[in-house]
Formats: sequence, structure tokens, C-alpha cells
Amino acid sequence: MALLEQYHIPVWVMEPLRGGRLARLPEKAEGRLKDLRPQESIPAWAFRFLQTFPNVKMILSGMSDFVQLKENIKTFETEEPLTEKEMTTLLSVAEECLQGNAALYGVSLLYQPLSAGIGYSGADCSLQ
Repeated sequence: MALLEQYHIPVWVMEPLRGGRLARLPEKAEGRLKDLRPQESIPAWAFRFLQTFPNVKMILSGMSDFVQLKENIKTFETEEPLTEKEMTTLLSVAEECLQGNAALYGVSLLYQPLSAGIGYSGADCSLQ
């Protein structure tokens, strides 16, 4: 992101919740986020994360039903980027989930650095 900002290149994000897979976190992970922002839904955390980056100009998110549409509208009525503590916590939760810390979160994800040709796929969010 820093390089994109340096060259004033705007960012458009499509499907920030990965088809809904990132909208559902294990209970312990969700609890850590809810401790910081009890009023926010987990999908709202993804949107607030993106609001933290000034060069993100467009967020394209699909919704499955009217309830999700209303929740997204409510989230985007205000811009509330993450604080440093919230960002640190969110990145910590993501790292722990990616490392497959099944004892803590009850999930198992393969962890590899993303590179060309490698991306998330499948219902279990595994890297392939």
C-alpha cells in the first residue's frame, strides 16, 4: 500500500469479505474484536480496515440479502478508520488464524506467503 500511496495510485477493493468467508470468525477471535468495538459486526471490521488506508477509493462488496445491504449502508454512513491498537489486534487475529492455531481458534489454515498465482480458494479458506 505504501508504494501505491507514494505514486498516488488509487485502490479499488473487490470482495473484501471473500464471498462471506471472512464475515465469520471463530468465537475467540470475534471476542477479541468485539472487546474493542462491541457495536461493530465482523464484516464492518473489514470495511473499517479498508477505511484506514486513504488511497482506497472504492470498495465493491456483494450482499446476499437485504439485511446485509442495510448493515453495509449503516457501516458506510460514517468513516471510522481503525486505531493503532485496533489494527494491531486485527492483524494479530489474522496472523494467528493463518498460522493454523487450532488450539486457540479451532480453525486450520495453511500458511504461506502470497505470491503470483497463489490465492485463497475453497470453502475452508485454505491457501492453494
